[in-house]
Amino acid sequence: MFDFNEESDLQKAMQSYERDSREKLVSELCYWKDMYNVERLQATWLDALAELLRDTSDKESEEYEGECNQEYQDAKRKFNSKWY
Repeated sequence: MFDFNEESDLQKAMQSYERDSREKLVSELCYWKDMYNVERLQATWLDALAELLRDTSDKESEEYEGECNQEYQDAKRKFNSKWY
């Protein structure tokens, strides 16, 4: 995951996480998992939007883009209400 240049950098990171409680580490892991899901949905929506913009007359692409956008917006709202 991380590339440490020196052994001391790795030791500092390990010490920082060793001081954290299990609950804090699990919470941080859940946060990043949820963030990944939102970013994945955003990327899917942007791909669908780009496809739609290539051919604006394609109704199927327009529907797919709308669905992707709605799914992304729902996930973003859920993420924001959960973490902020």
